[in-house]
Amino acid sequence: MPRFDAIVFDLDGTLVDSRVAIIDAVRAGVHEAVAEAGLPQPPMDDATLRAALGKPAREYFLAILPDTLGHLAERVKEAATRHEVEALAAGRGRLYDGVLAALDALRAAGIDLAVVSNAQAPYFRAALEHTGLLERVSHAECHEEMPVDSPRPFKLTLLKRAIERLEVDPARVLMVGDRAEDIEAGRAAGCATLGIPFGFGSLEELSSADHELRHFDELGSIAGL
Repeated sequence: MPRFDAIVFDLDGTLVDSRVAIIDAVRAGVHEAVAEAGLPQPPMDDATLRAALGKPAREYFLAILPDTLGHLAERVKEAATRHEVEALAAGRGRLYDGVLAALDALRAAGIDLAVVSNAQAPYFRAALEHTGLLERVSHAECHEEMPVDSPRPFKLTLLKRAIERLEVDPARVLMVGDRAEDIEAGRAAGCATLGIPFGFGSLEELSSADHELRHFDELGSIAGL
């Protein structure tokens, strides 16, 4: 019998290797919005763009922009999202090796699957559609799709909503993610937790996870298949 009735995944850096689709799109979005405003282009290094990934979309763009360009955050978000969706539609988004096979094995064993994310809704839906994830999950939601008065932290609220929709006992749920907020949400909801060390987070921020995944080939054994 599997150890879990449901497994809830974060998206970027957990299932989707977003280093190309997101980072290049964000850089293009910043360049576009700043150029339209007639302002000097700020330096945009990969480390800065990756460090804030996992935050809700508006907070992410405020975090990567210099204070002098904070007023452009919404415009940058719109432009970057458009570039992200275009990249995904063109096939430049990719899953980590072994993801689909692992998800198919979990579903065959009767485990419900869900995806929750702090990503903006157009990107979230495009990522699910163009990577083959959408037809494999029973529930998917991002923070922009929740009611506007939803409590923070959003990842915890998203996880609780997934548990409610799937009608499962939190103690029989595994939360999987690559950032500290994923692990913290899982623990706060009473779930087991699994850290993804090859995503955007550091080993240190994943140190409190109950399990660690080095490759998706291992997910079945962690789930007790």
